[in-house]
Amino acid sequence: MDTVTHSYQIAFMDSATTNKKRVERIDFHFDADNFDLIQNTPTVDDSALPRWTKLNYKQCSHCPLNSEEHSHCPIAVNLHQLVSRFDDCQSIDRVEIEVITSDRRVIQQTDLQHAISSMLNLIIPGSGCPHTAKLKTLSRFHIPMISEEEAIFHITSLHLMGSYFHNANSSADFSQLPEFYQQMHILNKAIASRLQLATDSDACKNAITLQDMYATLIPLLVEDQLQEMHHVFQDFTTEESR
Repeated sequence: MDTVTHSYQIAFMDSATTNKKRVERIDFHFDADNFDLIQNTPTVDDSALPRWTKLNYKQCSHCPLNSEEHSHCPIAVNLHQLVSRFDDCQSIDRVEIEVITSDRRVIQQTDLQHAISSMLNLIIPGSGCPHTAKLKTLSRFHIPMISEEEAIFHITSLHLMGSYFHNANSSADFSQLPEFYQQMHILNKAIASRLQLATDSDACKNAITLQDMYATLIPLLVEDQLQEMHHVFQDFTTEESR
């Protein structure tokens, strides 16, 4: 099986100096064909996973999975590896992240909650949750530490292209976008509830809050943000370019 790897190196910075106190490296391996996330560690016995990862623990109200076929929430299982790494950290801890993908290398200083939120953009789409499968394309074209404007551009492009292919290459629109992000809002709230038991640290909890902020605001911001971006596409709309 061909794989694609996105690597995150998280270096915790000493607040009094420029020295790095601790470094965590997390490699995200994906199936190159369908971009499903491949777990970094060998499959463990279900009994070894914490209770908060069980499917029926604070299960999403709209979850289509059942515990007879899926004993554990697929997102929670993959989050477990991340939560355990940063259980002793705080969301405001200053870090330097280095992200290496097949297309780019990015180095940026930020706080831990934003670094984790960026990693969630890889974990949540590829974990196997039916509600997030449509976002796997964004993992494939992952931009670390994506800005709000970049996120709007990528998300609207994703939905337009998805709509285009769904409608047999004949039309594209944003009609399904608000409903999709309402489903994501439900999912994010459920994941946040799981994390209350998972860790005392606020780092992963606040990272989920950042994710939910986008899920809540993007449908409201799309029209305004696209108007602000209109000048970037003026060559497509001027009479001279037709």
